[in-house]
Amino acid sequence: MKVGIFGGCFNPIHFGHVSLIQEIASDFSFDKILIIPNMNPYYKKHTPVSFQSVSNMIELAIPEGIPYEISSLESSPNMEHTTYETLTSLAKNQVGNEMYLIIGSDQFLELSNWNNSKEINKIAHVIVAVRGSHMVDIDDSNLLKNAYKEVKSDSFARCFVTDKNRELFFYNLKEKFDISSTAIQEMLSHGKIEEVKKFIHPMVLSFILEKGLYVK
Repeated sequence: MKVGIFGGCFNPIHFGHVSLIQEIASDFSFDKILIIPNMNPYYKKHTPVSFQSVSNMIELAIPEGIPYEISSLESSPNMEHTTYETLTSLAKNQVGNEMYLIIGSDQFLELSNWNNSKEINKIAHVIVAVRGSHMVDIDDSNLLKNAYKEVKSDSFARCFVTDKNRELFFYNLKEKFDISSTAIQEMLSHGKIEEVKKFIHPMVLSFILEKGLYVK
């Protein structure tokens, strides 16, 4: 089974998340996208929301026809969750014989600072979703020069491999949304509902307003 692993806060999930999932699920022909909400993003300031609420918003936002599942591996708000530990757990549980970690280009630029970052590509292939606001200079990357060689390139992605045949894709998103969940939280806390409508699904917005989320 070919599985895409997509982690993040999704607090709340927005059109950027959904568009990325749609594009990559289609172009990489995944059997399943495993969405992993991180309920303790110790690396950044966030508004605490329950795992159940985040899961409900994801379910409201993802269109029919996309094969996905929500994982509770990082659902504890009292534990520090690392990508390496999560991937190791998924591998042990044989989630798929091919796992592809999906990260944004902003995350790729910080990848060397992650715990056990050099071990990640031993467990999973990596897809870097490139957004205009976080461009990666592929041809000037020391990481690529030292560990990868380019094997193919086309209109939507460049693919590199390690000597262990682990793939690293730089996928140029067709739809680029320059928005973050943090920015949406800020808009909602100031009552900017009309502005928020441009970035999240109407049913997600209704859920947020009904539950009184992100209100100071």
